[in-house]
Amino acid sequence: MVNEERFSAKSLAESMIFPYQRDMWIDSHCHLNHKRLQTLGDVAAVVDNAVQNHVGGMLTICCRIREEFDEILAIAKSFPNVWC
Repeated sequence: MVNEERFSAKSLAESMIFPYQRDMWIDSHCHLNHKRLQTLGDVAAVVDNAVQNHVGGMLTICCRIREEFDEILAIAKSFPNVWC
């Protein structure tokens, strides 16, 4: 007899090795280099707040690629859960 609980989606999610929450969101459009975010603290504080609120990954983008890419790349390299 197969143990149904052992093969449920919930048990599989709980058993996965992942550093963030089981119920997680991916922010696919954020501007972590935007000046308005400075009112919320530094980028690390914003990323930490996102993780605390079940955002497991963030895709940071920019509006002016030639001017801003180095900045968002540096941000992405600083956090394992941020990409650009």
